[in-house]
Amino acid sequence: MTRPLTFLISQLPKIGSGGVNITEVEDAEGEVSLLASELKKADECIYNTESKLQGLNRKLREQANDLSEAIKIKAEFMANMSHEIRTPMNGVLGFVQCLEERNLDQESQRQIGYIKESAYSLLVIINEILDYSKLESGNVELHMTSFNLKPFVHSCATPFIHQAKIKKIQLSTELGEGLADSYTADEGRLRQILINLIGNAVKFTHTGSVKLVVEKRDAPEQQCEELKKYNDKHIQWLRFKVKDTGIGIAEEKLAFIFDSYTQADGSISRQFGGTGLGLSISNSLCRLMSAKLQVESIIGNGTEFWFDIPLKQSDIQRKENDEDHALITNLSMYEDRKILVVEDSMVNQQLIKAFLTAFGLKNITIVNDGIQAVEYMIENTADVILMDCQMPNMGGLEATELIREMPSMSRPIIIALTANVMEEEKKRCLSVGMDDYVSKPIEKIMLYKSLQRAFDNEHGENWAANI
Repeated sequence: MTRPLTFLISQLPKIGSGGVNITEVEDAEGEVSLLASELKKADECIYNTESKLQGLNRKLREQANDLSEAIKIKAEFMANMSHEIRTPMNGVLGFVQCLEERNLDQESQRQIGYIKESAYSLLVIINEILDYSKLESGNVELHMTSFNLKPFVHSCATPFIHQAKIKKIQLSTELGEGLADSYTADEGRLRQILINLIGNAVKFTHTGSVKLVVEKRDAPEQQCEELKKYNDKHIQWLRFKVKDTGIGIAEEKLAFIFDSYTQADGSISRQFGGTGLGLSISNSLCRLMSAKLQVESIIGNGTEFWFDIPLKQSDIQRKENDEDHALITNLSMYEDRKILVVEDSMVNQQLIKAFLTAFGLKNITIVNDGIQAVEYMIENTADVILMDCQMPNMGGLEATELIREMPSMSRPIIIALTANVMEEEKKRCLSVGMDDYVSKPIEKIMLYKSLQRAFDNEHGENWAANI
């Protein structure tokens, strides 16, 4: 009895490996033979199960790798699409800005306005597609700043005043009682939600009114774990509400209104345009800010969108002034500074040169790619380099790295000019040694401010960290 049992005990560590051998005890009698047979079955069963699990794990790893590669390819595609569309848009909007400053007759000014409005409408569509892609991949981060509530609310409605007048509908804003003067939030993303809601309301309202209302609300009685962190005496719950007297939405369509690429009716896109992404993006942004976008609507009687959001009251009130709007873009006091423009598009070369000349800068050199930029810097110097990022032969990121490695007594300030507006691109620009970032289409005022910062801090101060 002990000899076969001792043998079986020696086989126990092999169970699950498929290597249990019971040949020496197959002829044993009674319970010993049965035990040997069961051990062999257990070994084969565990081994087969383990093999299947390993196969499944291998397939899961392969699928995860495929998904990761697909996400990478998609991100690269979105970046390239952004660059390819924004580059010609930069020329359109840039030269429109140049023409606006000329003494044109009234009809020409009106036509320039149409071009500008159409170009910005196209830019809105591009931005919606890019925002959707970033939200889908979880790459959107909130940037909290202090802002004054009253001017913020009015500024959200301002872009639609002209359109509302044309349609003869009343566009208004209303602030309730008990609101603080200023709050802390991601002002840009909050503005994006409200502009989308107001824009839709104006679009689908033919008679009557559109109103943006902000009012103080009590904190919800039942809060999930995520919202419990807002139990703070400095937190106020605000309801942002956009109400219109427009065409309304059918009840059966309300359940799908926040889905991507979905509009209330197939004819909506044909009649009013739009990507079908606006409400989906707004809904996702609300969730990021611990809010929930909701809707009520009756066909023919209008629609109401609203969301309740916890905002922290701010003690810092940002002074609102018209300085940005009345800013005199004069940099002629720096006319001796050497400016190197690195840009492969001839249209953009001429646009940037036109901007710089309008600023009063005269010492301008233009090259076509990163290789020429590096070769220029070997033989010459520059105070500021305006560097496009995506160019043939050598891009701006590679050229910046090589320029930063050059032994030089002076360190040129390098400002990225790029049509890729993804957040990762900005981080890459700063990581390789660029000092600032101006996105395309280039707004003249933004380029001016970047150059002003560069000239004000050209003696080695670290100002890039505050960009």
